[in-house]
Amino acid sequence: MNDFRTTFPIPKAQSFGYDDSAMLCGSCFVENIGKKLENARFNVLVNPFGILFNPCSLAKSIENIIDNKPFTEDELVFHHGLYHSFSHHSCFSHHDATVCVKQINHATAHAHHFLKNAKYLIITLGTAWVYRYRRAGTIVSSCHKIPQQEFDKELLSVAQITEMLSAMMQRLSECNPDICIVLTISPVRHIKDGFVENQQSKAALILSVKQLTENFENCSYFPVYELFMDDLRDYRFYASDMLHPSETAIQYVWERFCETFFTQETLQTIYEAEKLYTASQHRPLHATSDEYQEFQRIYQEKEQQFASRFPNVRMEFG
Repeated sequence: MNDFRTTFPIPKAQSFGYDDSAMLCGSCFVENIGKKLENARFNVLVNPFGILFNPCSLAKSIENIIDNKPFTEDELVFHHGLYHSFSHHSCFSHHDATVCVKQINHATAHAHHFLKNAKYLIITLGTAWVYRYRRAGTIVSSCHKIPQQEFDKELLSVAQITEMLSAMMQRLSECNPDICIVLTISPVRHIKDGFVENQQSKAALILSVKQLTENFENCSYFPVYELFMDDLRDYRFYASDMLHPSETAIQYVWERFCETFFTQETLQTIYEAEKLYTASQHRPLHATSDEYQEFQRIYQEKEQQFASRFPNVRMEFG
């Protein structure tokens, strides 16, 4: 009997090792893979502007990072007691405008230096639907719960998406000629836009990605969306909201990601790093017990052995 699944091969990519670094930007799904990489002790930077969903905001954020563009207080908006940036996720919002700008500029400067030496930039596109702030006429990364009547909702065309991302990728190649760009499309369905509208959005993203991977030699596609639509084609692999992936599904995609980007030697190091991470998460019932003290001694010994064998691996977990 045939398997009750449809699996498909993913071509091997240029290997990514512990001497390399990667920036990950995009929707909440990129944070799932980013967390896996952090826990495996890779040198990664995840969403320096916070979670971003649409290609326009992602392109603008990366261009701002390339330019190390400083933000000023007059670019902020004040709503419900907080200062917000329309270019950033609400995790940067603050009741003090000076603190808000300081946090943004610190994150931008750090990302600027990181991106110049990164081997990979992994981008997860979430939706082609965007919101344009009427007062300024600009597309925003987040509406920050400002009343909807202050925005116009638009669906970006394939041509618009391709043009925005192409311009960003051209500038990125000039900033870091050796960088590899990996595009992915989030499997999370944005049903608040509507079921049909969500499919239209994903279709625009898919067609744009096809053009980008054909036009840029350093750009490839990792089929996260297809793994969910064709391989994990079952609601068992979704969380209770039936929209976001479950932990089981995230783990499966992580395993396919590992097969694609890592050598066997790197996979062995990941295996050992993940064992150490699991041990680090152990919370004892009695922290002063002899048993736990012995556990801590063995754990510290394994940490030291790991550090001596892999001196280039970051020793703190994400």
